[in-house]
Amino acid sequence: SEESQKGCTVVMLKPVKSDTLYWREYIFKYANEIRFITGRVSFKGFNSTLNKYTTDLPCVFPCCVVIFKNKRLQRYPDIRVIDIYGNTI
Repeated sequence: SEESQKGCTVVMLKPVKSDTLYWREYIFKYANEIRFITGRVSFKGFNSTLNKYTTDLPCVFPCCVVIFKNKRLQRYPDIRVIDIYGNTI
């Protein structure tokens, strides 16, 4: 991430598409941490299909949290799995 090169810690919620060129060239190469989330992430917001506000809009794909820090100290990112309660497995 460009902002991490400026000294910022950048945290992203990303869809897991680890078979893509983007993941190989950017996520695996530059991320300091990757935290896979078990289950589906849900969102609150307006559902345009139902034309109403809803409190449970589940993602149709798995997600993870990707963290970029100022310096990458290790060769490979620290990869963890988070359960639905926020615990690291």
